Amino acid sequence: KLPEGTAAHLTVVGHCGDPKLRSRLSSLARQCHARVVLRFEYISDDDVTPLFAAADVVVLPFRQITTSGSAMLALGHGRPLIIPDIATLAEIPESAAVRYDGTSSALIAALEHMARTDVATFAAMSAAARAYSSKTTWQDVAARTMAEMVSLVGGAAPAHRDRARSTAK
Repeated sequence: KLPEGTAAHLTVVGHCGDPKLRSRLSSLARQCHARVVLRFEYISDDDVTPLFAAADVVVLPFRQITTSGSAMLALGHGRPLIIPDIATLAEIPESAAVRYDGTSSALIAALEHMARTDVATFAAMSAAARAYSSKTTWQDVAARTMAEMVSLVGGAAPAHRDRARSTAK
């Protein structure tokens, strides 16, 4: 739980298919009054941009993940991230993200840190987020996803289509 004096507002967005988790999050949100808003629903493309525009930072508390379209979408909107320090998110630059060790206490510390961050630092992190996003294509993300999936099933990753064409000449 964030200390009472922390100037932060949290909006939790996305489908939650686990009824127990949904109930627990709802109970915790009620304890925080207006500081936490829950939107356990699918978010349309039209609603994504306003959500990112309203956020100073995007928190993605993954426990495990192969790749993250959510991270790339947030970075593309110029939003710094708070993410766990896991291998699959290692390519996200330090200048655009605050990492934590996956524990609740470390996540709280990261949230408190970002709540105290000055405007110039946020601006620099936002610029770094946009710069990284502009250099990374969805094709790059798809290739990393495929490589991760192949590593899970123990096979060789297929050659990237463009690379295969250029070497076949």
